[in-house]
Amino acid sequence: MYQLKQTIQSKHNNEKFSQRVQVERIEKGNRTYLKYDETMQDEIVSVVLSIEENVVRIMRKGPMTMNFKFVEGVKTDTVYETVAGRHRFNIYTTDIQLKDEEIYIRYKLYEADELLGSYEYHLKKEE
Repeated sequence: MYQLKQTIQSKHNNEKFSQRVQVERIEKGNRTYLKYDETMQDEIVSVVLSIEENVVRIMRKGPMTMNFKFVEGVKTDTVYETVAGRHRFNIYTTDIQLKDEEIYIRYKLYEADELLGSYEYHLKKEE
């Protein structure tokens, strides 16, 4: 089992989420994939992390669909789709730490040029 922690700091509020997830690890070439299901607002969301040397992608499918790309020190574009519509965002990744059984990402999320919030994603295998 892994411990998943996510933190959101926005203008309007601060939120922390934590849950235990069962992770399937798949190695293909120079990529590692981590697959798990997480619960978001009482809905099950399928998640795949794709990990390469300097790039991490988090892809979620469920009530919403997203494909976030994280490259430390780089601003990337992404699309976030929900039943309410499609949104375009920019992600600026300030920190990525990859260890054997642990991933930590700190990033800022922008819509147009407006900062929506600062986020932390932490997935770590329990001992």
